[in-house]
Amino acid sequence: MRDEELVKQIKERNEYAMETVMQRYSRLLWKVAGSVLSGPGSAEDTEECVADVFIQLWQRPEDFDPARGSLKSYLSTVARNKAIDRFRRLSRHPSLELNEDILGSDPDPAELLSLRERSALLAEAVETLPQAERDIAVRRWCYGQKPREIAAAMDMPVKSVYNTIQSCKQKLRTAISERGEL
Repeated sequence: MRDEELVKQIKERNEYAMETVMQRYSRLLWKVAGSVLSGPGSAEDTEECVADVFIQLWQRPEDFDPARGSLKSYLSTVARNKAIDRFRRLSRHPSLELNEDILGSDPDPAELLSLRERSALLAEAVETLPQAERDIAVRRWCYGQKPREIAAAMDMPVKSVYNTIQSCKQKLRTAISERGEL
């Protein structure tokens, strides 16, 4: 059955048509959402994004316009956008917390306090970055993603990711040095 016919039947609340769409596109949508959420997101986050895409199709099938593209493209775009939104929510408060295990079992209290203060200062500086730069910074330094992975997940050229990383480093250095710290 063609996609346009499936969407027409979904508008008529045909559950079989919805099941067919889910079977046809689930694997693709998992790949799309998973590529965006690799690092900060879990399998549950990816699963929720994919489920949200199908729920949106069920609740608002009229949003799909066959004149603008295929159902496959539409669902992939919705999945990517939902995954980006979820990534941003997950990275709003990046995990820049100090890992005390690196200090050993008996850390010097003064050293521990200094590291905690610097960690908090860095987290504040990251929060001052524009959203797109913050997303890249969090992916790179909090989740350890390589620039190529970031580029693929954010659908941008690798060179742009490298440039943004360099720009972020400079902005963070400036923000921290203006406070006279670190």
